[in-house]
Amino acid sequence: MSHPQQPYGYPPANPRPCGTAAPYSPAPAVYTAVFRKQTGMLIVAQTTPVQTTGTYPEIRSAFWKAQTHCLVFGWWGVLSLLIYNWISLIQNMSELSRIKHAARANGEI
Repeated sequence: MSHPQQPYGYPPANPRPCGTAAPYSPAPAVYTAVFRKQTGMLIVAQTTPVQTTGTYPEIRSAFWKAQTHCLVFGWWGVLSLLIYNWISLIQNMSELSRIKHAARANGEI
């Protein structure tokens, strides 16, 4: 008995030999981090938490956006200059450090 031919231009129904698996490509790990954006005003201060979910490079990008916001807009008030902005900067660095340890444990960096 002969096997029917595949139509021209179409791949065979089973391109891999029996018993072989498809090549494994692990998906990058997804992390969740919460960074703080501090905005100082003359008398009051505003802290905005920003939650980011993504790969390590995406988390790192969100960290730098939050840090840049704090460094540009976080100093424009007395309490922000003395207390709040420093707390936000340190907490953001701590959060990135936590994500970096997790990425190292996953072998990403």
